[in-house]
Amino acid sequence: MINIEAWKNFFKALCSFLGIFLILVATYFISWITTIGIIWLIFKLLNITFTIKVATGIWLVLILLECFIRGNRGK
Repeated sequence: MINIEAWKNFFKALCSFLGIFLILVATYFISWITTIGIIWLIFKLLNITFTIKVATGIWLVLILLECFIRGNRGK
């Protein structure tokens, strides 16, 4: 009734998906932390009040610009 090979393939695919997903999350987290640190340093040097919300917004804009520029390069 229960096909063991089908379950093995399912769990193998699930593990692959979770591995790729975790690598993607880790990459974006490291990018976010690095950007927050650089923005904090710039704000500190310019004596501007630093907030995580503003820094995250700047990071999101940079990510969107990167996607937009990559998308135009391929055409």
